[in-house]
Amino acid sequence: MKFISWYQKWMYHRYGIDELYYFILKIVTILIMVNLFFSSRSLLLVEIFLLSIMMLRKYSKNKKKRKEENVKYLLLRRKLKEKWEKRDRNHIYKKCRKCKTILRLPLPSTRGIKHTRCPECHRKMKVLCLRKQQIEIVRKGVKINI
Repeated sequence: MKFISWYQKWMYHRYGIDELYYFILKIVTILIMVNLFFSSRSLLLVEIFLLSIMMLRKYSKNKKKRKEENVKYLLLRRKLKEKWEKRDRNHIYKKCRKCKTILRLPLPSTRGIKHTRCPECHRKMKVLCLRKQQIEIVRKGVKINI
């Protein structure tokens, strides 16, 4: 019990653990697993470097700087997440090969290959639709999915 109370007092003015810490921990864990198979010294040095960064962040007294680093990481993560998430469930996004315009096309009612034209360069293109649109009919306040 004495050690726990001593550790709590010692950590009182320290930064602690945040999302960036957990992200670096996941990377280090993956690198350790990869290093089990390849046993590379350079990979080991990267692991040690990342572990030291983790400990520096956890035990740092400069809370303002660590918080700024974490906020930058969270903003970057949000941008990447928004980029990779599906933009809309009711539309298909297709990039024109000629003019690089991104087209937002309504999701067709059937699966398969559909044809469309780019509004900028008027080039014909094929759009592959793998999912079927779910049509809702509202009758007397009751939704019926077809």
